[in-house]
Amino acid sequence: MNTTDVTLKPNERIKNVFSKIYRRIKSGYGKINTLTRNERITFLLGLGMVLFLIFLAVFADLIAPFDPYHIHEEYTHEPPSFSWFLGTDSLGRDVLSRVIYGARISLLVGLASVFIATAIGATLGVITGYLGGNIDRLITLPMDALYSFPAFLTALLITVALGGGLLYTAIAVAIGLLPRFYRTVRSAAISIKEEEFVEAEISIGASDYYIIFKHIFPLTLNVLVVVITVSIATAILSIAGLGFLGLGVPPPIPEWGSDLAAGRPNILSGIWWTTMGPAIFIFITVLGFNLVGEGMNKIYGAALEEI
Repeated sequence: MNTTDVTLKPNERIKNVFSKIYRRIKSGYGKINTLTRNERITFLLGLGMVLFLIFLAVFADLIAPFDPYHIHEEYTHEPPSFSWFLGTDSLGRDVLSRVIYGARISLLVGLASVFIATAIGATLGVITGYLGGNIDRLITLPMDALYSFPAFLTALLITVALGGGLLYTAIAVAIGLLPRFYRTVRSAAISIKEEEFVEAEISIGASDYYIIFKHIFPLTLNVLVVVITVSIATAILSIAGLGFLGLGVPPPIPEWGSDLAAGRPNILSGIWWTTMGPAIFIFITVLGFNLVGEGMNKIYGAALEEI
């Protein structure tokens, strides 16, 4: 290591950290050829699903045929046709338009919750994993207690306490995901801090801050990227579950879970199309992110073997 790095200014240290993070992630993508043919197909299939959903979310204003909030009183419960590709709901709103805009809401709230969980969980995990001692025990104990509950149950309880809405739903889901990020990064940090290069850094007087964020944290990125990808699927499924129970994103905001719940009573009457669209998109989203996460796990697993 260049000993002058220890005396770098804070902005230069941050630039070096992000440069190292970029190289770590890029090195993983270079390992895609380590996947078998079937693994590569499933990975690319999942990636295609994710990119398709992102495309819908970004260009919903251009793709959706109707305003998702507009009520067509004379066209309630219209079956799928060339005029209404996925039919209309009980209020005459176009199901396809609501599903497309629902992708934007689900991805927005899902990404926000994962970002919050990553920022807090990964930061606490790498700090306590490296420092150990009383601070480690103080934070790990409540995290382990929180981890004993399913993420959705935690989000459900917090939503009941805080109420619904976009912000509170994102916070509730983030708290449910927090322990998995904390435990993953903490375990990686505990393993990495035993390496000889960390002892060398300490011997030349490098600060804890420098060692944690310049060396240890970037080495956890390979594992963290996998956890983030899988957690997005968990977050979106939790958001849909909260919406289905009437506790998440409130109507009339287009959200897959709440729209699925609104259409459920009509299934026995033969009006199946109001639930088909949201259900299919929930399935595609969760499957897509899980396939990408599984592929990344294999890609970065191969990269980790060379550390």
